[in-house]
Amino acid sequence: MSIGHEVDLTRPEFWMADPYPTLARLRETDPVHYHDSSTYPFWALTRHDDIVAVSKNPELFCSGRGITIQGGSEKEVDAFENLVTMDDPAHKWLRALVSRGFTPGRIRTLESHVRTLTTAILDDVAGRDQIDFVEDVAALLPSYVIGELLGVPRVDQHLI
Repeated sequence: MSIGHEVDLTRPEFWMADPYPTLARLRETDPVHYHDSSTYPFWALTRHDDIVAVSKNPELFCSGRGITIQGGSEKEVDAFENLVTMDDPAHKWLRALVSRGFTPGRIRTLESHVRTLTTAILDDVAGRDQIDFVEDVAALLPSYVIGELLGVPRVDQHLI
């Protein structure tokens, strides 16, 4: 039985509820699911082995033209290209360049500071009646760490 139009994978309500039974059904019955949304049609791969196979075959599959659901023109997509959405050879070159800054030794030297940043972020949300965890916590920490690695002033790090 195919899921078809029963579920909209683009809706936050789907992910905030209990998505696991639907995802299990997709893995079982439609592991390479075409989400036929008139606004944002896309392919949803739900099995680990399929995702790995696609990720390792850039001659046949492309990340640079559609791993995000936001859509947009080709010019807009190009403007937001990043390491995650790049294909080889640019992806391989940039990853090799960036990975030098993320060796185990370099990360160990940052650990104490990352703990301090994490504590500050958590202290900032402590006591609030309600927070958006992604926006108020999870998105900030990598922005702050990357911002500091790049020398971005603290007041602008949330923009990363």
